[in-house]
This record gives sequence, structure tokens and C-alpha cells, in this order.
Amino acid sequence: MSRKILAIKAKSRLGMKYIPHGGTELNIGVEDGPETVLSPDFLQKIGNPRLIDFSFSLPEAVSEEEYYGRIGEETNDLARKIENAFRENDSPFVLTVGGDHSIASASLLSMARIMKGKNLGVIMFDSHGDIHLKGTSPTGNYHGMWLRPFWSEYDDSEIEKAIDVSFNGDQLVFIGNLLLEEEEINFLSKNNVQIFPSEKFAGAAKQDSYEKLLAFSMAHDAVHVSFDIDVFNTDLVRATGTPNPAGFGKEMIFDIIRVLKESGKISSLDLVEVNPKKDGSAETTALAQEVISEFLG
Repeated sequence: MSRKILAIKAKSRLGMKYIPHGGTELNIGVEDGPETVLSPDFLQKIGNPRLIDFSFSLPEAVSEEEYYGRIGEETNDLARKIENAFRENDSPFVLTVGGDHSIASASLLSMARIMKGKNLGVIMFDSHGDIHLKGTSPTGNYHGMWLRPFWSEYDDSEIEKAIDVSFNGDQLVFIGNLLLEEEEINFLSKNNVQIFPSEKFAGAAKQDSYEKLLAFSMAHDAVHVSFDIDVFNTDLVRATGTPNPAGFGKEMIFDIIRVLKESGKISSLDLVEVNPKKDGSAETTALAQEVISEFLG
């Protein structure tokens, strides 16, 4: 692969201090996902990119009083590292591998600052909205609300201070069979955010959805993709924190990726939520690497 790449290992479980909504246990091990996905062999395969290795605090080492402040501080620390490395390396493709999905606060923040004055689109591949307010979150876990501060006033001053950029509803689309709470449904509807569940990629609807996604990408100067591995069906990705039995199949996702690549606008990618300590980690890791390779290929 000839494209210059900046790769970031964002080792984090900080966004998941508490048991996930609907879950029974902490997602311990997700912080090791970057090391497993960005293995030496895989890094060689994608051209031995420049590498940033960043470890967030472990949530058990952070008090409840410090929690959101620490997230804001470390999000900004990583964002600045990405910004500096981007400018030093002649505008590379930015690949950030987490960790829990809250690491995307840092990658999206850095790209928004880098693209300041330009129109940056965001495409979410996910089974969850991640767009709660602090006051509406069923768990208090930041990984379920990290996206919200970019799109509205957020109900925590330390996070608001850290996320110093803002987007409009037409800069965001979701691809996934979303499992949403009422607050998320209301927010996405109010802001006219486009959502593409799997039925929109079947039968006669498929071509129309491809055209809409391609048009979305072409309408922006650059596109940031945030890809949660749990967008896939549980049968394909058992080694993740909050799997979705009604997730997408592999062929459908890869067809969508190929359509999005036609725009030539994808400038950055997150890949998150691979937990190598869970059953099925080899298969989940291999699929994550395939996703990255498809975006970079």
C-alpha cells in the first residue's frame, strides 16, 4: 500500500467505567485491542506507518469526581499528538485503533482542528448511537455519549471545554442496525441525521442508499469514518463489548466500504471495540484487519 499512513494505538477502557447498558460485566481487555489489531505483521502489511502509542488511564484508577475531567484532559493530549504528527508527515491518512469507542473523541477532535475552515463529514458504522447526554445516559459511561459534545451543548463543563469544535446534523450519517434509547432517537430525529439500517441495502433500496452515501461523501471536503466492530452480527464478532445479534453481514459492509471509497474523500478512520480477551478474538481481530485493509487498499 503506497498511501502514507499515521497509525495510532489508542489503548483505552476509560470510556467504560461502569458495566455497559444491558451487559453483565466490565469490558476488561478492550484496552489491549490496538496492540492485537495493529500487530507487527499487520503493520508491515500496511507499509510500516509512523506509529503513535497512547495509553489512557484505567477507569478503576480514576475517581468518579475526576472521571469527566480526566477524559477531557487525555482526549486533548492525544488529539494534540495526532495534530502535530499529521503536520509533520505531509497530511497522511490517519488510522486510529482503540480501545473503547470514546477514543474517537480524540481522533475526531484532531481531524476537525486539522480541517478547520473545511467541511468535514462523519460516517459512523455502529450498532449504537453513542450520543447521550451525561444526564440521560443509562450507565454514566462516556463511550455511550462521546459523539454528543460535537453536535450540541453538553451537560458537563469539562467535556465542553475539551471539545472546542462543533458540527451540524447534515455532517453525520449512521450505518448500522441501531439499538437506541429514547434520548438518542429524539436527538437524531431533531437533527435530521440520516440512518442506514441493513434493510436499506437490500433489494430495490440498495442502489438508492449507495447513491445517497456517495453524495454525502462528495458533499464534504473530507470524511472521517468511525467504525465500531459491533456493527457486524454477533456471529462474526464475538470478541467485543456489546455485540448485536441483529448486526450486519460481512458482504454488505464491505460493499458499502467500496462504494464510499469511490468518493476519494475518506481521510481518517477509527476502528474500535475489539477485545482480545474474549472468546472468538482471533476471528474478530482478523475481520477488523480486513476492514482496515479494505479502507486503505
